[in-house]
Amino acid sequence: MAIPQRRQSLTCDMVSLPSARLADIGALLDFVDGFCEQAAIGAEDQFDLRLAIEEVAANVMMHGYAQRAPGPLEMAICADREQVTVTISDRAEPFDPQFAPLPDLSAPVEQREIGGLGWHLVKQVVDQLAYRYDPTYGNTVTFVKHLTVTTDESSPSPRSRL
Repeated sequence: MAIPQRRQSLTCDMVSLPSARLADIGALLDFVDGFCEQAAIGAEDQFDLRLAIEEVAANVMMHGYAQRAPGPLEMAICADREQVTVTISDRAEPFDPQFAPLPDLSAPVEQREIGGLGWHLVKQVVDQLAYRYDPTYGNTVTFVKHLTVTTDESSPSPRSRL
């Protein structure tokens, strides 16, 4: 399968959900798909971005706003030839993903708790992850995904990780 030729310049966009609800996930992922097409991001990297964005946004919607009315969620996304940077901001309850409980992947499937894999999956598909909380502006999660590097349009080379 041919990898699309990426643009030389920086491509950026943003979306804002004034009252983020789980019903908005489809529209958010449609936005991501459109961005990936515009920025010529390949299918494998697009899949990883969709997964990470869906998990972060769903956690905000389901857990962050669980004890109050849904609030805002904003996402900014920028891509160049080498990487995509995604910043998701909200005003939900503070939650630092470094303190997300680690799933017990060694336990038999039937003995594992339902859920709890979201942050683990995000950490597997992105290359850098940062969290910041500000009492005035809320939570900000930023992650960087290094894009698959190709020597030509049809032969992907191994990913380079920091």
